[in-house]
Amino acid sequence: MSMIMITITWKANQMSSFLINSLLAGVGLSLVLGPLGCFVVWRRIAFIGDTLSHSAIAGVALALIADLIPFWGIFFIALVVGVLLAFLREQRWLPIDTWLAILAHSLLAVGLVFFALAGGGIADLESYLFGDILTVSNSDLRELFTGLLVIGGVFILVWKNLLAITINSDLAAVEGIKIRLYEIIFMLMVAMLVALSVRVVGALLLTAMMIIPAATARIFSRTPAHMIYGSMGLGLVAVVLGILGSVELDVPTAPFIVIAALCLFLLSQIYGVIKRAF
Repeated sequence: MSMIMITITWKANQMSSFLINSLLAGVGLSLVLGPLGCFVVWRRIAFIGDTLSHSAIAGVALALIADLIPFWGIFFIALVVGVLLAFLREQRWLPIDTWLAILAHSLLAVGLVFFALAGGGIADLESYLFGDILTVSNSDLRELFTGLLVIGGVFILVWKNLLAITINSDLAAVEGIKIRLYEIIFMLMVAMLVALSVRVVGALLLTAMMIIPAATARIFSRTPAHMIYGSMGLGLVAVVLGILGSVELDVPTAPFIVIAALCLFLLSQIYGVIKRAF
């Protein structure tokens, strides 16, 4: 009897540990994904998340070939693509959304081919495509929060200049703000966030977690700061509901988090319709 009680207690502790780790990882990500997602929404470059997250698969393949930690392969590819996009935004021969679509699908295709050539298994590929937040370990959590603190610190330092560039780039240039520099810094933050989070929420779902809370917060916000705080809070709620709901229903966690975020978005739209009507 005592052995049974010890076994039950051990399993409960294990369950509690993985649930706490996954909640902490999700909450940490939502606090950074939200603010960056606001700038993606404001700048109307929502496809950039898809492009960088799809490039993650190519980064994983590069890491396998070079015998590196996947983080560095993902970060390198995402950074190269991000800097390239910062320059492509200024060219005129093709719209930026066309470049984003071309790069997103091409990089995903190249990544899948090289992933197979590098000897990556189906299970590993699925973990990067769809994420597995319930398997976050204590060491994963430490690495994740270290990276998120770096991104958050940089964001606090540059967000006002980023906002000025977003509102009116010509006026920002007149005021002496180095537009190209801040474009690259923004891409660097997004690239690092992709490298940190793709194993947690997956390449295919990362953009949704970046965009949906920001789009939801927009209807309730009167200032950019309000929208940033709102996106963080809504992302946090979606993560908690998604993780707890997926565990209860025994369904994939990352997709259920996105569904929770989508439900909040739909509720915000209903609120908006009612508000406009009355």
